[in-house]
Amino acid sequence: MPVALDDDELDFLRTKLKIGDYDGVDVMHAWMAIDELRELRLWRDKAFRAHPNIDRDIELLCDGA
Repeated sequence: MPVALDDDELDFLRTKLKIGDYDGVDVMHAWMAIDELRELRLWRDKAFRAHPNIDRDIELLCDGA
């Protein structure tokens, strides 16, 4: 899945939106980030239906690292 913006770009966009210093390109990037978030939520919901304990399994993997 393509990523709308990387983490640094998202941080920069958030700052610009927060202080009100944005333009049309920033609004377009915000829309893209919202679309990506909605797609990820849908994927997450499907993952939980397929494997209801996926969050606990992921935590166990992180604890073992």
